[in-house]
Amino acid sequence: SFPTRRSSDLDRNKVSPIETRQHLNHLVVVRKTAARIVGTGIDDKSDDWWNHIAFSNLFKIGNATGDLSDQNEYDAQKGFAVELFLRELHEIKSEVVLLLDGLDYSDDFIAALGLEPNVEGMDYVVVAAKVKDTKFVLTRSMIEDVDKCADEILSAISRL
Repeated sequence: SFPTRRSSDLDRNKVSPIETRQHLNHLVVVRKTAARIVGTGIDDKSDDWWNHIAFSNLFKIGNATGDLSDQNEYDAQKGFAVELFLRELHEIKSEVVLLLDGLDYSDDFIAALGLEPNVEGMDYVVVAAKVKDTKFVLTRSMIEDVDKCADEILSAISRL
């Protein structure tokens, strides 16, 4: 099992400043990682870094207020979200897929790929695996140090 607090432990009707910061940190990690993977023509300050990656939320439905989904919404969409995720992977055919998750939302997505935690000794990365031609990396921690997280992701990718 993953070392984390469970999503069911959250008050899903409130988004805390910590969770807001985590969403921003996830985007910064994606940007830094994409910059290092793509190399020339993109860096941390590039205005077009997003042209080099595809971004998708695992869960597509949330409250219109911006609050986190309640447990009923989460449960209702989980099966469809996993199916859509697998279709996105099939259509996009990414070389690298990053799943940045501070809680346990990605458990079902990783299980659908037949993956489980397999990385030890890193603060952020808990899964690194290659499925067909795609490298998957899952982080499972509240991201405090975006540079360290990006470094761990790149290290995990380089080993695949």
